Amino acid sequence: MNLLKKIRFFGRDSKGRAMSIYQCKCGNKRITREYNVKSGATKSCGCLLTVREDLIGKRFGRLIVLKRAQDKFYGKKKQTATCWVCQCDCGNKTIATTNSLRMRHTKSCKCLFSEKITTHGETKGRRTAEFTAWVAIHQRCSNPNKDFFHLYGGRGIKVCKRWSKFENFLADMGRKPSATHSIDRINNDGNYEPKNCRWATRSEQRRNRSDS
Repeated sequence: MNLLKKIRFFGRDSKGRAMSIYQCKCGNKRITREYNVKSGATKSCGCLLTVREDLIGKRFGRLIVLKRAQDKFYGKKKQTATCWVCQCDCGNKTIATTNSLRMRHTKSCKCLFSEKITTHGETKGRRTAEFTAWVAIHQRCSNPNKDFFHLYGGRGIKVCKRWSKFENFLADMGRKPSATHSIDRINNDGNYEPKNCRWATRSEQRRNRSDS
């Protein structure tokens, strides 16, 4: 049973294969290879999930999954991230990807994050550079709406559990040596964690990327 109806041609992927936008009978839209639909490999937007893949009704932190949301597409290869509408314990609703829920990157509608960042003096008045860096690494690894998510969270890069608290991040990294330094992963395929991170200048980071 194929639930997809072609809307229009979208373009070609990096290998020259035809991609089109399809409307699923459930209401969602999906960009996928035309060959996959014609061959029967892709029959829906993803709503024809097995019981094992269905997250509806499951709890992740403060979130309970209510229903499927429209898939998000990111990266040059038009990779698909399965998304879900979730109800937070605080009453708000949010959309999260399967990966961010299962990896525990997304645990609330951001209310939990807001509570955490107000528990120390870094948020009083002007935010420090270290605190801004800490927020940035969490966002790029867990927020699929960020422009560069496909380079971080989309590749499986995550922030270690210890650094879910800013106090631990600051204790491990210390203050930035200068305004020209920013956080750098020594292994570009590794996670944000104490043993893999340092403060580095742009030139040091470029050398690190060219050497890896």
